[in-house]
Amino acid sequence: MGTYRLIGFGGVLGLLAGAAGFALGADQVGDWQLAARYTARISFLLFLCVYCMGPAYRLTHAHALRDPLHNRRGWGLCFAMAHGVHLAALVTFLAVSGKPASPVTLVLGGFGYALLLALVLTSNDTAMKRLGAQWKRLHRFGIHYLWLIFTLTYLGRVTGPQPSQSGRVLLGVALAAAALRLAAFLNGRRQTQMG
Repeated sequence: MGTYRLIGFGGVLGLLAGAAGFALGADQVGDWQLAARYTARISFLLFLCVYCMGPAYRLTHAHALRDPLHNRRGWGLCFAMAHGVHLAALVTFLAVSGKPASPVTLVLGGFGYALLLALVLTSNDTAMKRLGAQWKRLHRFGIHYLWLIFTLTYLGRVTGPQPSQSGRVLLGVALAAAALRLAAFLNGRRQTQMG
């Protein structure tokens, strides 16, 4: 799938997730709350594609991962589009519910969106050439920071006053994704030492 189709795919998935929230909500506030929740989940799944694609290929050399890996940039932009839909749903939920976001959420989440914007704006060959080694550092830091935000969010769903079963599952998935990346990193170091 080409880059522009992937961007459109991310937007469509985000809108469908938001529509599912509206279909299941009980009132305007509930509609937007579920829309924000479901768009976050679809964004997380798309994020996992980007986060795990490279490490999974390095560990398995699976033929099915080769084509998506060649367009990892497109998958990253796909995630960014879906996460933009999530941001719109979240901001609208906060507005209609009258609930203010916590300062921690504003700072950590706001920085996450600023980083995501930086990743989007530098997801092109021109930026790669101009930034050189800094490009790789920015994208590596950005993707790990976004993983951290998702993980802390789902950790909060597990340790809060009303622990959520879906939070446990999503936290487990986030930790498994980090374990996969660590396994690929350690495997790469071992092969380097042996070579």
